[in-house]
Amino acid sequence: ACNTLFNGKLACPYGCLGFGDCAAVCPTGAISLVDGHAHVDPDKCVGCGQCQQACPKKIIFLYSSEKKPIVM
Repeated sequence: ACNTLFNGKLACPYGCLGFGDCAAVCPTGAISLVDGHAHVDPDKCVGCGQCQQACPKKIIFLYSSEKKPIVM
């Protein structure tokens, strides 16, 4: 249903199809589908890249970020 909005010549090339391929391969359950779109829980993500490889539109990107400093 949701994916029909992203087909054709006017389709957004960055639109999630909502099939859940990324969520199905995530070993930690960090990805869930909410209203037909993939959402990542950064606290569960280990950066394995399996979701990036599984995405049929190739719109998932991994990037590094610095951890917040611990102030004691």
